[in-house]
Amino acid sequence: MLFFDALMRDDSKIMANLLKRFPLMKKSFAELTESERKILVPDYFTNYFYVLSNGNFGLIAQETSSSLSIASESGIKNLIYWTQNTDPVQLATVADIANIMAVSTQYNTPVNVLQVIASTRIDL
Repeated sequence: MLFFDALMRDDSKIMANLLKRFPLMKKSFAELTESERKILVPDYFTNYFYVLSNGNFGLIAQETSSSLSIASESGIKNLIYWTQNTDPVQLATVADIANIMAVSTQYNTPVNVLQVIASTRIDL
């Protein structure tokens, strides 16, 4: 949820700190190896970003009191599918979502976040 909040606010400082901890999010999901995908998405039922065929995107997250509170405070609750998903969806990374936002007319382009993603190394 913190990634999502940083994307929506175009907050480069928070994004840079999150990407230091989760550097694989800088890659496109399609570029990830199978082992890298398992690191990012150990459970295909919850806690991952997704993209639908119509270009909409979101986050599937576990519904806890703290996650609901963070999502409400951040204004991203409507972009989250709560609990578990069993439908097939295209998995995504923060880089994928930022690139979709850049060409979307529905969202502001996260210019600062895209600069952070492009300028930071991937140290694994």
